[in-house]
Amino acid sequence: QGNPLGLDIGNGVKTFAEPRANSYIPEDGESLPIPKPFGAHAPFKPSEPSSNLRFVRKPVLKPLNLN
Repeated sequence: QGNPLGLDIGNGVKTFAEPRANSYIPEDGESLPIPKPFGAHAPFKPSEPSSNLRFVRKPVLKPLNLN
């Protein structure tokens, strides 16, 4: 898991968030293997569902009548 004491990110601020990659190494074979930043199109990592979703009801689907 993570560090139970948190990660010091500077200025006395601690975070318990999991560190994420902010760059990638291109594999095209033409350029040097130097990390490039993702920019505006970073990969999405969804968070785990919260416990309040257990109170949300699933919709009841009504039969479709095509007459």
